Amino acid sequence: MAVLIVDDHRTIAEALALVLEGDPRIHCIGVVPSTEEAMALLAEEPCDVVVMDVKLAGVGGIEGTRRIRAAHPQTRVVVLTGHVDAGVLAAAVEAGAAAFLPKTGPLSDVVEAILASEDNSLIIGAHTPLRVITEAMGVRDRMQRETPPTPLTARELDVLELLAEGMSPAMAADDLGISLHTCRGHIKSILSKLQAHSQLEAVVIAWQRGLLRPPEPRPPEG
Repeated sequence: MAVLIVDDHRTIAEALALVLEGDPRIHCIGVVPSTEEAMALLAEEPCDVVVMDVKLAGVGGIEGTRRIRAAHPQTRVVVLTGHVDAGVLAAAVEAGAAAFLPKTGPLSDVVEAILASEDNSLIIGAHTPLRVITEAMGVRDRMQRETPPTPLTARELDVLELLAEGMSPAMAADDLGISLHTCRGHIKSILSKLQAHSQLEAVVIAWQRGLLRPPEPRPPEG
């Protein structure tokens, strides 16, 4: 998996590159500090994944994501940000990001997002607050006023519950004793019925509509 890192914090970018190179499945083709240099390099040497910081001098990471996706639609962009809010997440999704991860999360999340090339659903870091996700996905009261959606089948609810627990489609398929192809068919149907654009949005909509029980908030530490 060929990866390009775009981050103007050289020390951080080089440390990330070192971590990624430690995984035999990943090859880091370079570290550049700007969208402009990333576009120039990609014109010479296309790659599978770009890890993009949001805050960059010149063309920012969100617009950079949009430009890279337009010029290289086969390239996935993993967006990293030190400031997690609904506006940034929504903008990253609109720009075509494949993943949105807070910089405060573990580096293993970045590796997993880079390697998750088979699944086209949006990956959002586990440290992203549910409130931010809900706002960014546009889950609003209007959904309660719409025509009641086609109900999910019992099997679709089984799949959705496992996705809500954080399982991947492959893990859910294994847990339910069905093929990955069948599981993905259920997921496609779920997204259509809930008018969701990603698995995560489907889970949030299901929580909003009472189809699933949302997770209990963790008590404050100390």
